[in-house]
Amino acid sequence: MPHITNRLLEQSLASLREATSFEVMALIPISLPDGAGEPVLPLSRFHGYPVLGSASVVDKARRGEIITAVARGIEEDALVANCFIPRHGIRAANLEDSVDLVICFECGQLHLHAFGSDQEYGQWLTISISPKPELDRVLLWAGVPLEPDEVQRVEILRVTSELDARRKEAGRALEADRIARQVFIPAIDPNKPRHAQFFQFICPACSRAEQVGLWFNFKLCSGCGKGWQLVCQPL
Repeated sequence: MPHITNRLLEQSLASLREATSFEVMALIPISLPDGAGEPVLPLSRFHGYPVLGSASVVDKARRGEIITAVARGIEEDALVANCFIPRHGIRAANLEDSVDLVICFECGQLHLHAFGSDQEYGQWLTISISPKPELDRVLLWAGVPLEPDEVQRVEILRVTSELDARRKEAGRALEADRIARQVFIPAIDPNKPRHAQFFQFICPACSRAEQVGLWFNFKLCSGCGKGWQLVCQPL
């Protein structure tokens, strides 16, 4: 198996270096659907995450220091966790393309989004915590808060609870639909040829009857077009 090096693609590095605009952002680490949480949480979103504030970096040398720090952090060993709660973002753009970096130093992961006139691509990378002080200095120098205030924290808890409740309800609905689309079928007789065993499938939706092989685990009704999961009868 070939060794895969954790580093920015050359085209991404070129876009970062040649961008006409370069912003460092402080994010609230909660991914929100459009319209959620206003007006207490910021209206501005960066790939779904509310933007607490941003700092425009004009000086080319300063940009170079930030890019070098981020590239080095990506190539360093990182302690990676199974989460993604980003608090930092970078957007580098010009007329032809742009590169967005959504960064979670807490779990050591970075999600890159690249947009161009002829291509779009994404890349997940690991990143060490070493670039964090560099990005924090840029934000603090511009007067951008690194954390939400107390009112925003209360709103985050409310919205998070609401989103969790919606996800659980959606999960229950999916599970109920999965169970409702099950059709129990006889078990295959191990003493007979597998592909010589059939059963009478009757569609629960339109009552169309068809002969179906017992080796299938899914049936798309030729009458109404609904799909059904075929489950062996419990012994």
